[in-house]
Amino acid sequence: MRSRTPLIVALLAASFLSTLFIASRALTQAVYHRATAERAIRDFAALAADEFTRAADAQISFYGCYPLAQQIAAGAMPPPSPPARRVFRVDTRGGAN
Repeated sequence: MRSRTPLIVALLAASFLSTLFIASRALTQAVYHRATAERAIRDFAALAADEFTRAADAQISFYGCYPLAQQIAAGAMPPPSPPARRVFRVDTRGGAN
């Protein structure tokens, strides 16, 4: 009767090597997926910032208070008249006043 020890050792070594290969591939893919997710989140954040800036600029321009905002930025105070207060009322819900 022949000993099956070399066959068992060879099969164990093969299963260990295949497990090692699969684990290394899983680790590589996890790192790749994490990097992809981080890039996607960064891109979506940049898009959201651009949309916020665009919408804020459109809202300021639409309500006509851009000249008053320029005066405030330059240090000049706008007149405290009721029309100026009405101009500064900006609806942030996206609807009309």
